[in-house]
Amino acid sequence: MNAYSKPEYISDIENVLKGKPEMQFLLDSPFGELFKIPQNKASFNAKLVLGLICRQLVTKKVNEMWIVFGGHPIRFGLREFSILTGLECGKYPKKKDVDDVINVKPECESVWNTLFDERFGDTVPTIADLVSWLQEEESMEGWKQLALSLIILVDGVVAAHSNPNRPTSKTVEMTKNLKFFCKYPWGRVSFTRTLGRIANFQTPYDAQQLIRDLLVGSYALHGFPLALQLLAFETIPSIAKLGPDDVLNRTFAERSIHRLASLRAIRTSRILECEAADEVEVNYIVKPADNVCPPSLSWDDEVDDPRVDYIEALLIDGHQWQEDEWVGGYARVPKQVRPPQLEETGKYKYKGCLQIFLVLHPEETQLIAATGLL
Repeated sequence: MNAYSKPEYISDIENVLKGKPEMQFLLDSPFGELFKIPQNKASFNAKLVLGLICRQLVTKKVNEMWIVFGGHPIRFGLREFSILTGLECGKYPKKKDVDDVINVKPECESVWNTLFDERFGDTVPTIADLVSWLQEEESMEGWKQLALSLIILVDGVVAAHSNPNRPTSKTVEMTKNLKFFCKYPWGRVSFTRTLGRIANFQTPYDAQQLIRDLLVGSYALHGFPLALQLLAFETIPSIAKLGPDDVLNRTFAERSIHRLASLRAIRTSRILECEAADEVEVNYIVKPADNVCPPSLSWDDEVDDPRVDYIEALLIDGHQWQEDEWVGGYARVPKQVRPPQLEETGKYKYKGCLQIFLVLHPEETQLIAATGLL
């Protein structure tokens, strides 16, 4: 899995702005929670994220993703995303209001030219260029440091959608109005881009295409896929315990990029051990009984799916979930079979290569189950 988002830029910004008013501004803004991500959860783990993507249900929902782990259905929606990231996820402002901010008046210089012309000329810089500039120019004015930091956070971390990441004119011009910038629902933008590549099943072809892409063994993730990993850590305690425990009380901003890179990856076999346990504990971020979505986090284009409604009703009733309730799988490759538990050690052994078991049926909610392309 190739994530275009670069969460390590959060630490780079903190290292440059530490102790400055601009850093306090960021901490007090909707981006502040990004700097508080625990260090042991901050290293993107492609195996874990791919495993979650391949354990999802094919539903009619446009703006949410359902994952099944150990038999438990887990929703990844805008409400969960908002809680996990702290980003502003409200409704989009009117187009006129956005245009009033980002349009350049005839008598004014654009923010783009003011920021970039002297250093980059006609070249469109990458986000990596902006990070290097922020780090190298110690005498940079505070307003410019803050503008670059906001651009990096949006176009390089939470709403990444290209490789290499480059600043967009909309993001750059919006920095002229910091109040408007911070109230803009970048979280909604981020969530939409994150979900768009992994859970958009409006036709049977869409799910089949995702399966084909995953079978290739290389797939690009847009938006902020680290949020999906954070969902697993917050929802499934046994998964959270797989991370290093020596930095539990340190935040994303307190670690170095070298330390982040050294955090051990979570092996597929360990994830499978968690899933195969006799009892899999799941702590829902949004409690099942709290099923009335705040208007600010709702979607005008959401689609009803009676099957999802049924799942939610069972959750509210406290249904005891079992793995065998979920049928399906990609039948063109052999199903991955878990070996029996070894009673004397309480551990599991896995022989041979893990295999894909991705499933799809166009008329029913089906589980896209565990994958071995990790």
